[in-house]
Amino acid sequence: MSVGTRALAAAVAVGLLALLGVLSRAPIAGEDAGGSALLLTWRVRSEEVGRCRTPTPEVLERLPPHMRNPDACIGPVPPYRLTVEVGGDLVIETLVEPSGARGDRPLYVFREIALDPGTHDVRVRFIREDAEEGGADLDPGLASLEYDGTVTLGSGEARLLTRDGDGRLEVREPVG
Repeated sequence: MSVGTRALAAAVAVGLLALLGVLSRAPIAGEDAGGSALLLTWRVRSEEVGRCRTPTPEVLERLPPHMRNPDACIGPVPPYRLTVEVGGDLVIETLVEPSGARGDRPLYVFREIALDPGTHDVRVRFIREDAEEGGADLDPGLASLEYDGTVTLGSGEARLLTRDGDGRLEVREPVG
């Protein structure tokens, strides 16, 4: 390769790097930054449905240490029905299933609802499926979570609907 070809290649490389630097600072057209959102996020550790038994010390001793559970419950955690209404319109209706291979782990809710800036009437129900059937021995705190109130959002703001220290649903102000 001749000296002139090398110089041309170097000039092209420097030019491309300069162009890359300029383009990396250019704004990217994306979604409307003025949109607002209500974020639903909480975790529920419900009661397992099934039978529980207490293994004998001999049975526990035969198991590997990571599998020793002194209160072995057999059975899944029941699903919950999540419904969300905004301004009287149903925006979410879904069944939230427990996590884990056996369905015996906590239930997690992570949902984002895009809303226009302003004040919205919001109604959220998170009800254990068997609660409506009069599920036996249901702790009222585990049977349902409910929120019925207003949420005010500014342009580009998000509010978090989550559980408070007492386990009830509350709307939190934006951070920052």
